[in-house]
Amino acid sequence: MRTHEDRYQKDQEKLDLAINMIQLNARTCVIRQWTGLSDDRIRKLVKFYGAAGKAKPLRHRGRSPTLSPLKSSNLDTRQQAHLLSGIFVASGLMNDPHRSASPYRRLHFGKEFCQAYWWFIKIEGAPSISFEHALVLWQQIAQRTDVALKRCPRCQALSITRRYGYAKAYCDHCSALLAPIKLDG
Repeated sequence: MRTHEDRYQKDQEKLDLAINMIQLNARTCVIRQWTGLSDDRIRKLVKFYGAAGKAKPLRHRGRSPTLSPLKSSNLDTRQQAHLLSGIFVASGLMNDPHRSASPYRRLHFGKEFCQAYWWFIKIEGAPSISFEHALVLWQQIAQRTDVALKRCPRCQALSITRRYGYAKAYCDHCSALLAPIKLDG
C-alpha cells in the first residue's frame, strides 16, 4: 500500500461504521457521536443505502432511550438482556474499564459493539431490544453503579442483578422454573 492511500483509511472506517449502524437502525445522534460525521452526511448515507437495499431501513426518531431493558416487566425482554450481557462479556466489551469514560470517540469500540449486536440478532432472531437499548444496558453494566454481573448458583448462567438492595438469589429463568405452579380450581 502506498503512503498517500493511508490517509483515507480513517475516513473509510468512519463510513463503514456509519453504514453498519444504519443497518442496525441506530439514531442519527448516536451515529454522529461515534463517527463524527455530520447530520447531513448521515442522512445522505441513509438515503443512498435505503434506496440500494430491498427494504428501506427503519429510522427511529426523537431522543435516544434512557430506560434499561432490565426495567421491563416482560420476561422475554429481561432474558434477552441477560443474553446480550453474556455476548458483551464474551466479545470482550466489558474487559476495559476505561471504555465507559468515552466510548463514543473510539471507532474500534463501535465496530466491536456493532459486531456483538449482530451476534445478538443472529442468536435471537427478532429481538425486542433495540440498538440504543443495548447501549443503555452496556453503559449500566460498564459503569457498575446499579447492576452487577454474577453467575446463577443453580444453573451457572451469567445474569444481571442489582448491586444494592434486594437481589434475587437465582436468574429469571431458574426463578420461573422454581415458582410454585398455581392450579385453577
